[in-house]
Amino acid sequence: MKVQGNWKSKIENINLNLLVTPTVILGSYNDFDNTAYTEMKLPNRQIVKNTYDRSILLNEKLEQFLFLAKESNSKPIVRYMGLFSGLCTHWETSNTNDIAHLELDERKLMLQLIKIGCDVRILITLDVQKALLCGYSIEDIQKRTANLCSTCDELKDYKNFKLAIDNTISYEPILILGTIVVSKNYNFSGMEGKEYLGNYKCAAWTSNQNEIRELSANFDARYLECYSKTFTLMNLLNMNSNSQLIYYIVSKKLEEENI
Repeated sequence: MKVQGNWKSKIENINLNLLVTPTVILGSYNDFDNTAYTEMKLPNRQIVKNTYDRSILLNEKLEQFLFLAKESNSKPIVRYMGLFSGLCTHWETSNTNDIAHLELDERKLMLQLIKIGCDVRILITLDVQKALLCGYSIEDIQKRTANLCSTCDELKDYKNFKLAIDNTISYEPILILGTIVVSKNYNFSGMEGKEYLGNYKCAAWTSNQNEIRELSANFDARYLECYSKTFTLMNLLNMNSNSQLIYYIVSKKLEEENI
């Protein structure tokens, strides 16, 4: 296999082998005791309608969740599905705008949850077309992709970090923290200005147990299906890391957009 070090990468010499997908055992919704997290429970559904407040509330919840996980010495499940995930950013650490700082903090908190042993399951779409339609530049996409690849390499030895790619559909992001709270983001737009690119204007937060149970079950079913496909594709392309596959998929999608 040959992977050129640019955004016009080509994959050559693909070998086809009999593949055996590794078994992934996911704990059920009822396996987790959320007693230690009850203070995070929201009494009512909460709607946030601007990017800045959405980002602040998200980081507050992640920070609280991280603190309670450490304090209770528990390993709750974090489920995320969306475009790129909060594990990457196109912002430089030197950037001074508030949204950049909030996004960098979100990434830091997600990394800490993984590094203390939480079971973090990430399902990403890498929807380049959607990113372009919302105002991302090619450079923004390349930076975010490179940052995600770097993060995957950094986390390659953490067995509690599980990533799959859903390369067939696109959906609005959902973040489920344990069995205590869920955030569903919507209204993805760059119309507010360059500093808001890649962020959602609105989010709906809830602690409704029926909703969280259903979302968790649907997520896990989709995750297992996509994990199997991700593993198979990596083997067909003779790749041995998530970062290689992510780079390849984004490169191909940019090519399809004639960029």
